[in-house]
Amino acid sequence: MNRGGTGSARTGAVRVLVAHPSPDLYGSDWQLVETIHGLIETGHEVLVALPLDGPLVEVLREAGARVAVMPFTVLRKALLSPTGLARLSAQAAPEIARLRA
Repeated sequence: MNRGGTGSARTGAVRVLVAHPSPDLYGSDWQLVETIHGLIETGHEVLVALPLDGPLVEVLREAGARVAVMPFTVLRKALLSPTGLARLSAQAAPEIARLRA
């Protein structure tokens, strides 16, 4: 099923982009791996975007996903302080410019 150019060369495959905030291997990360297994087993092509390199990268690749490590801001509670908001503001301009490019 090809939906407006989102399909791949495999018949019936749909490309799925998953953005995940952490490259670690804790409970929610393992749940993501199981989700990726399910998507791939049903014929989807999966690309996972992570903000940093870490142990999750290899596990996702072994599961059959393509992985892109690209810096992006992850909103966390630590940013809800005056210092955190200043840091977020400083990161925002270059990130917006990068995304627009």
